[in-house]
Amino acid sequence: PRDTMMFALEELFKLVAPTYGPNGRGILIDRDYKQEILDDGHKIIEEFELKDELQNAVIKYIREASRKTNSRAGDGTTTAFLIMIAVLREVFGVNTKYLIDSELRGLTKNIRVGLEEAVEKIKAQAKVVETEEDLFSVAKNSFANEKIAKIIASAVFAIGKDGSVTVETSDLLETTSKVVQGMSIDKGYISPFMTVTLQNGIPTAPENGVIELNN
Repeated sequence: PRDTMMFALEELFKLVAPTYGPNGRGILIDRDYKQEILDDGHKIIEEFELKDELQNAVIKYIREASRKTNSRAGDGTTTAFLIMIAVLREVFGVNTKYLIDSELRGLTKNIRVGLEEAVEKIKAQAKVVETEEDLFSVAKNSFANEKIAKIIASAVFAIGKDGSVTVETSDLLETTSKVVQGMSIDKGYISPFMTVTLQNGIPTAPENGVIELNN
């Protein structure tokens, strides 16, 4: 039912909305074993549950959508959720009880058209990140700490858009970054007998005349 869905979404909205933006506030999560302050909408959606089964089913659906958003875009889960709430409030502002199926299909079509127009406008306003200063501005907005933002910007700028960033725990008191060029393999073959040379599709033995195949 519409009321059940909107109640669940509005309850989740109360916790997710305050975390939006660089000036967002944190939400205290009380678990049996520890307490934690979360300022990430995606993490809050992952933790949020309701006692009512139907209402919680709505939350599970939103949780799956949040995971897909986070997987594809890497960010923007809170923004996507707030936009969804705004659209649903607008749609359910109309008395949909008396709408026929054809009108509902038209409403869906209009939402898709509006989505395409919004995407085009966002693309037109988009700015290509080219310098380390641009990366620093993005990092600072995402994480309100200039020192950490500089480290992130420097690392991402050094490896380029196709590079890979790995976050590891350290025993040091300070956060540091290290750029590794190329690819490294920790270990090679355990034994030279694990390699077999093929000649015309037929295995040939190494110089010592022994072939040893290990599964």
